[in-house]
Amino acid sequence: MEDRAAFNGALRAVEIPMRRAVPSRWIRMANPTQNIYIRKVERVNGKLQNTVIFTYPAVSQFWKYSPEEFLKQPVYARDFPPCRHC
Repeated sequence: MEDRAAFNGALRAVEIPMRRAVPSRWIRMANPTQNIYIRKVERVNGKLQNTVIFTYPAVSQFWKYSPEEFLKQPVYARDFPPCRHC
């Protein structure tokens, strides 16, 4: 790889086709943005199957927050946030 910046740019532009709805895309932190499916198990014609009951479209690693807002938060620890019931 002679041109690392071009390679990283090309990698971030890749879309991976999914079987349902929005394809997966890569974002700045090299994690995919993709749909998240909430499912429940139902018995259909005598067989169990997963049924999608809700879809969160295009979810990134930061969920509903901007990357800057998310990264301002302290690193996860057992004592943060403080437990009010302990």
